[in-house]
Amino acid sequence: MKYKNLFFLSLGMFALGFDAYIIAGLIPEVSADFHTSYAITGQAVTVFTLCYAISAPLLTVFLSKKNAKFSLILALIIFSLANFLSALTTDLTFFFICRALAGVGAGLFAPIALSSATQLCDTSMRGRALGFTLGGMSCGTVIGVPAGLYLSHLFNWELALILVSLIGLFALIGITLKMPVIPTLKQSTIKERFNIFTNIKVTNVVIVTFLTALASLGLYTYVAPLIHSFDNNASLIPFLWFWGVGGLVGSFAIGYIIDWSKKPKHVLVWVLITLALSYLLLLFSLEHSVTYLAMISMFLWGAMGWASMAPQQHILVELSPNNTNTTLGLNSSLNYLGGAVGAMSGGLLLTTQNYVYLPLAACGITIISLLLHAALTFKSNSVN
Repeated sequence: MKYKNLFFLSLGMFALGFDAYIIAGLIPEVSADFHTSYAITGQAVTVFTLCYAISAPLLTVFLSKKNAKFSLILALIIFSLANFLSALTTDLTFFFICRALAGVGAGLFAPIALSSATQLCDTSMRGRALGFTLGGMSCGTVIGVPAGLYLSHLFNWELALILVSLIGLFALIGITLKMPVIPTLKQSTIKERFNIFTNIKVTNVVIVTFLTALASLGLYTYVAPLIHSFDNNASLIPFLWFWGVGGLVGSFAIGYIIDWSKKPKHVLVWVLITLALSYLLLLFSLEHSVTYLAMISMFLWGAMGWASMAPQQHILVELSPNNTNTTLGLNSSLNYLGGAVGAMSGGLLLTTQNYVYLPLAACGITIISLLLHAALTFKSNSVN
């Protein structure tokens, strides 16, 4: 397989992964510059993930008659310009508008990039093509976020967003000059997408996805103030690096585990149990200043959070084999919608000024998600 055909798609995904997770680490600096609270600044994550969740299913329908190259170029123009303006603005409202537009660009780019990757290679190599393209987003989290935080500490937080914008620009130029024109795959109508909710089993599965993301991404948004509430001098870079490495390991390893066990529902049970325990371990390690335990908890949290999507995707494919693209798209949207609601809810918890509520709430929501999934699994097994 010629990975050079996929390089600029993967580079664009790198920029998306970088941008989606960098703001959480920049909240203290952004709050200081805009003279506002962590809770309000955290809503920048809310608007980004909310617009990502909404734009992914809606805009791909409206642009279904355009070729994939056109849509990818449009998405990266919106994404790169929005990040550049985010770095330049001195107005908090306009900053939120820019973050929303960046979310729109990201939500449009990701599904079309993944679809395009499968069309730029032989059928037998689609798995590797998807892995290479998705790997860009993982690397954006593992490499981009710590690098961006380091630059922000050396200079300022705006430089991190300018770097995101430049990476997006390079991807835009590469796709414009090198990528062939390929048709966009047939998209389901908006009505067909909403009809998915009539399948109760599918609805229950995506609710589990929503709750898991609400807990994981909601807590991640405020991980900086959480850590600094226990140690104001702590560097965020190692914490987020361990979280990112965990995410990279989890996202790659979970596929092998599912293939080995042949039981994605059972795998998800253990993923959710470990995820809930990682939140409690993080709180314990921060309260007692046990650094190595904190890093282990961040690794486990990242690994299980990223791994939780794959079992859900397998379950949905089994439940709706004739409507896979629509169902998986819905699951992805609910994942980011959960992140948006989590960021908003975490901001409300921050108003109490008691940061221990954040990991405790994340643990509690994950347990609810676990109980719902276990109940559905038990009911399904009883019927069978």
